[in-house]
Amino acid sequence: MIKERFHRNWEFRTSGGSAFEALMGGPSGALTVDLPHDASIHEKRNPAEPNGSGNGFFHENNYVYTKTFVPEEEDRDKIFTLEFEGVYQNAFVYVNHAFAAKHPYGYGNFYVDITKYLEFGRPNEIKVVVKNGVPSGRWYTGGGIYRDVNLMIADRLHLVPDGIHLETEELEKDLAVIRAESSVKFSGQGTLDAVLRVELIGEDGEAAEFSPAYQSDKSHQSRGFLHPHPTAPKRSSTGRVPLHNRQQPVIFLCQYLYY
Repeated sequence: MIKERFHRNWEFRTSGGSAFEALMGGPSGALTVDLPHDASIHEKRNPAEPNGSGNGFFHENNYVYTKTFVPEEEDRDKIFTLEFEGVYQNAFVYVNHAFAAKHPYGYGNFYVDITKYLEFGRPNEIKVVVKNGVPSGRWYTGGGIYRDVNLMIADRLHLVPDGIHLETEELEKDLAVIRAESSVKFSGQGTLDAVLRVELIGEDGEAAEFSPAYQSDKSHQSRGFLHPHPTAPKRSSTGRVPLHNRQQPVIFLCQYLYY
């Protein structure tokens, strides 16, 4: 999977908040901005604002962000996902004027699979309508796309974003038992015979002893058949690694291989 920042040259403007206005263009006067961008800080302060000191007396408004990009023809068989690390507050995402997703919470990240909306080899428009026109905070929240946006391009068989989790299950005198959990997704057609291999590699370049919860042979790998499904299954394995302390830290690289 390739992950790159998707933050340059967004067009930004204030909106009246209606979906029709946002889709059809609305008022002129768009500004070119780079993300992250706090739209609220540029609003005028007014002691009579409904939310008062809760939002620093700034006017809470609705905003529209638009960006155009060209997906390459050679990536036609890839999966395209946008990650929004933070949009305050109610976000509506459109791709080429088609509604793709909404997210009502302003403090967390979210993902949008935009693959089926794209037209390869030509300009595609991403539009984010941010409805922040209602008092909602007890402190200054900001407004708009106030954190980074990332574009992720993955193969049909891929690890799900945020789908890797490492946990210490047991601690002994000199060893720790580590549980590695991962979510794998296959977005192709038919059935795929796939192998997932997990390695914990020490500073000496050697892989730690690692025993998967299920396996087809004696190597440190899991094998199974994957079907196209919106919910990716979780696969888990366990391994034993030496402990470390502040004076002598032992750093491991966790590596996932799938094919």
